[in-house]
Amino acid sequence: LAYQDKDGNWFDNPPVAEDIRAVRINILARTSRKNPNWRLGIRPAIEDHAGAEGHDGYRRRLLTTVVKVRNMGL
Repeated sequence: LAYQDKDGNWFDNPPVAEDIRAVRINILARTSRKNPNWRLGIRPAIEDHAGAEGHDGYRRRLLTTVVKVRNMGL
């Protein structure tokens, strides 16, 4: 998760709850088994989590969405 404050800045740790305007949600899914023919298998960096170097043979799908927090900052 990442949090956007009232000034438009993104943070990995939530700022003051009253200043949150949006939340970015990331979900990374990975196949349970390696595919030896898959050459794109690199774990991507997400928010404050570093990615991995080199191919590991797993297929991955990253889903990201931003949810605006209603009624904040009124």
